[in-house]
Amino acid sequence: MAGLTAGCDATAIDPTLFACGYGGPCEDVAVTGDSVATGHGGNDNDAAMTLEIAELGPAIVDLPSAPVDAVPETVPEVDTAVATDSAPELPPPCSSTPGACDDGNPCTDDQCQPEAGCVHPLRPEGASCALGGVVGKCNGAECVPPWAREIAAGSRHVCVVRSNSTLACWGDNAAGQASQNAETVVLAPAQVVGAKDVAGVAAGGDTTCAWSLSGKLMCFGDDALGQTGTGSPLTTVFAPTTVPDLTEVTAADVGVSHACAVAGGKVFCWGRQDSGQLGDGTPPKAPPMAPLPLAVSGIVDAVEVAVGDAHSCAVRKGGTAACWGLGGSGQLGNGKTASSAVPVAVTVASDFLTVSAGVSDVHAIRQGGAVARWGWSLYSESPASWSVPEVKGLMKVTDLDVGLGHACVTTAAGTALCWGDNTLGQLGRITTADLDPVPGPAAIPKVKRVAVGKAFTCVLRTDGAVQCVGDGTHGELGDGAGTSSKKPVLVKGSSPASP
Repeated sequence: MAGLTAGCDATAIDPTLFACGYGGPCEDVAVTGDSVATGHGGNDNDAAMTLEIAELGPAIVDLPSAPVDAVPETVPEVDTAVATDSAPELPPPCSSTPGACDDGNPCTDDQCQPEAGCVHPLRPEGASCALGGVVGKCNGAECVPPWAREIAAGSRHVCVVRSNSTLACWGDNAAGQASQNAETVVLAPAQVVGAKDVAGVAAGGDTTCAWSLSGKLMCFGDDALGQTGTGSPLTTVFAPTTVPDLTEVTAADVGVSHACAVAGGKVFCWGRQDSGQLGDGTPPKAPPMAPLPLAVSGIVDAVEVAVGDAHSCAVRKGGTAACWGLGGSGQLGNGKTASSAVPVAVTVASDFLTVSAGVSDVHAIRQGGAVARWGWSLYSESPASWSVPEVKGLMKVTDLDVGLGHACVTTAAGTALCWGDNTLGQLGRITTADLDPVPGPAAIPKVKRVAVGKAFTCVLRTDGAVQCVGDGTHGELGDGAGTSSKKPVLVKGSSPASP
């Protein structure tokens, strides 16, 4: 793909060729973009956890097995192109005629390509530009990178990975899960001191974990059951602390009381251990926790991991998946209701890309963008459908996140579809129903990632800005107001032109 560095003299080149930015020689610029994304965090509820602890008892229980038949999902199909201003992440098609791209960018292989510079006389304000492999926006003569590139939500807090690889969080901070500030509520994004060179982030309950570009994992926040993995249970970890003995970390997920990470293809889990959710094959411990990472039995080729309330799942190379932990609601995906302290193969499908776990259910994106679901879902239209290979109405899905009472996906067209509990407007659309089991579009265009909290939703847009909707009483919406909103609001400082 032809592009430029910030180094061609626009006055010395034929402007009709759109071949340069400014100053210096022309050369190729490689611009990368994301394809299918992962879903993390948001699978949490303290009350649900307390109830399950009382019900589970101190040991792994093999519940009576019963055949779990696939029941066709009855969710009607949803037009994923409802938002008229939504657009795919790929550059728009164009002809090879100079000037065909309306933002002044060049046309290569019938695609409008972002240039590296913003000084070309025909480059308007807001045109896309290339900056070190990242697509930014022109702000005057400056190519400004997107404000954020990854997002995750816990029960009442949100964290984003900034384009400069730092970490910023907001929301409930009672356990230090949002920042090192003394405030118990952080109303607007605050940089997390000590978190740098961040590649990805996961959040759940009142705990946050982030992994670095070098493959190290750091966690902070609530550690009552050892869920930070730092070896100091029954405490609160107020600053990012390295999880020992983990290297080559490429993915992680955090729940209310346990967490897991993919490191060098293996899966490691830590935290609450009373239902086999750590997957190492050992019986429950007294107290029922493991404050340091334990290797999940038999998995050496994992690419993704998801953490539910008392179960965990991993996607393996080749697209198969395995789950372990509490299985009484069919959440292990093997057609049975028995719990397992070691991974069991998911039989719903075998072409998974990524996975997200709720309290007692799991959703997973399949090759081609279909979504499979297994387990019992509080908010599904057909909660008794314990095994659904393809959820109707969900097509060309690129990202998903599952929470306590609602769930959201992102489509290739940049549309966010949400369903479930809407008591506080967390579905992001106008509806009078407090519970809507049918996926419908949120009133936010050009969505790239979605993060689901306890009663709110945040999305990362394709331009790097973040918008949130729903419960904001703990600062979850990040707009500085500390109030709830049934209309999406822009997170403070996250506009596309924000440095």
